[in-house]
Amino acid sequence: MIEAVNLGFKYLNSSNKILSNISFRIRENELVLILGPSASGKTTLAYCISGIIPHIIDGELEGKVLIQGKDIQDLEFSEISRKVGVVLQNPEAQIFGMTVEEDIAFGLENLGFDTDTIREKIDHWLGMFDLLEYKKINPRFLSGGQKQKLVIASVMAMDPEIIILDEPFVNLDQKGKVTLLKTLFKSKKNGKTIILIDKKVPNFLELVDRVIILSQEGRLLFASTPSKFLKIMDSFSNLGIFAPRDRPVKLVSVR
Repeated sequence: MIEAVNLGFKYLNSSNKILSNISFRIRENELVLILGPSASGKTTLAYCISGIIPHIIDGELEGKVLIQGKDIQDLEFSEISRKVGVVLQNPEAQIFGMTVEEDIAFGLENLGFDTDTIREKIDHWLGMFDLLEYKKINPRFLSGGQKQKLVIASVMAMDPEIIILDEPFVNLDQKGKVTLLKTLFKSKKNGKTIILIDKKVPNFLELVDRVIILSQEGRLLFASTPSKFLKIMDSFSNLGIFAPRDRPVKLVSVR
C-alpha cells in the first residue's frame, strides 16, 4: 500500500535534514504505529506520505514515497487526497466551515457526493463523535477536544483508503478516546490502512500490526512487529519511549 524508499527531506531555509534515508513498507489493511520523540520528523513523515510534501510544502525531497506503487510526485494532490486522509496535530488548521455541518460537508462536496449522501454522512459522523447538537454552531465556539473530534469526523466521512492520525488522542476525553479507537478498528476491519503517530506507546499495542520508530535526528531505528519491539523496548528509553502505564486494551473492548 505504502512504500518509502531512501526518503529524506529538508525544509526551505533550514540547514538540517528533518528526515534521512527512511525506508519501510506498509501493507494494505495494517494498523501501523509511528513513534519518536519531539522533533524527530514524525509529522514531516506524515506530510510525505499524504503528499502534502511536496505538493503543498516545498523543500528538498530525496528518495520517494509510493502509494499503491505510484510515486506521489507523479500524482495530482487531488488524486492523493481521495486515497489518503490526514488528521494533523492542530485541529484548527483543518477547520474551514462556518458551521460544524459545513465543515463535514466541505470535503464531501469536493469529492462530488450528492446532497442526500452528504446529509447522511454529516448526521452519522457528528452523531458518532457526540457533535450532533453542535451542527449549526460555528466551530470556533467548540472546545479543543470537540474541534479534534470534528476534524476526525470530517476525515472519516470522506472514507479514504489510508487514514493518518498525528497524535489524535491528545485533546480527547476518555469517552472520545474510546470512540476513536472503536472507529479505527472498525475501519481496519473494513479494509482501511491506518497510521497512528505518537510520542508514547499506547495501551493497545497488541492490536497494532507494525511499529516504526524514528530517532531524534529523523532516522529510522526500527520497523517491525510489536512482539519484536517489546523484546527491545528498553533500548529506546533514551527517546522517552516506555511501556504504557494503563492496562492493555483488549480487542473485545473496542469492537
